[in-house]
Amino acid sequence: IYLNDISAERKQQEIKKILLADIKYSGFEGAFKTAKHKRGIIILKEANALKSIFPRLLEGVKIGQDKKYHAYDVLMHNINTMTKSKPDYVLRLAGLLHDIAKPEQLKNTSKMHHHENIGSKIAKEQLDNLKTPKAITEKVCTLIENHMFDLEGNAKISTIRKKAGQVGFDNFLMLASLRRADFLGSGKGADFDTAIRWENVINQMREQNTPESISDLEIKGKDLMDALEIKEGQKVGLILERLFQITLQKPKQNKRELLLAHARKILKERDY
Repeated sequence: IYLNDISAERKQQEIKKILLADIKYSGFEGAFKTAKHKRGIIILKEANALKSIFPRLLEGVKIGQDKKYHAYDVLMHNINTMTKSKPDYVLRLAGLLHDIAKPEQLKNTSKMHHHENIGSKIAKEQLDNLKTPKAITEKVCTLIENHMFDLEGNAKISTIRKKAGQVGFDNFLMLASLRRADFLGSGKGADFDTAIRWENVINQMREQNTPESISDLEIKGKDLMDALEIKEGQKVGLILERLFQITLQKPKQNKRELLLAHARKILKERDY
């Protein structure tokens, strides 16, 4: 049977089995030392089948990277990052596709800068072609788009808290896991300091009962409309977003009367 005759949905189901093969077949070692999920992707490549699933991945073959940070070409780094990722479908898809745009960026700009932004779009195209569930695709693309955040580990705590609110606390913890796998997959050793720092910040935020989304605020849009005498519309949403940003940094401010006071000031100063 030709791969082109297999439905996109079936391909997606099979790639999921491969990416989680180390869990599904944990009791079977076989004759190979290579991790099962890595071996599965390499077999697809050697069988010339990967091009029917993730064709853009193959652009990374023999695309070298800075040897100071990478021991492998782009394709093998993507495969190794997937291999080192925790056994989670979203994480392993993100690991496999996280640097998918590096070849295109190198070709178009002679550098690989901002590959995370282009890569998120390419990954969405590849996953959509496989009829991947939308929720999975969105999470994968969020991780890819943000995987270069705080690469040097110098971000301020306030910046990390803001990013956690932007991508979601759970997604941010997954981003920390991806950072670990990315470094391990480089073949140049691993520095987990940044990932550990992010995880510590999230743990602290949760201990402080920091709102994880606008819906966690102790005030709703109707409260704002009634108290501030404003009509439903974009203004309400913008004020709620500003209140959310305030509570990300100062979770103790998440009290109805305090939030209303902030809202009045925001409305008066048009700071939204």
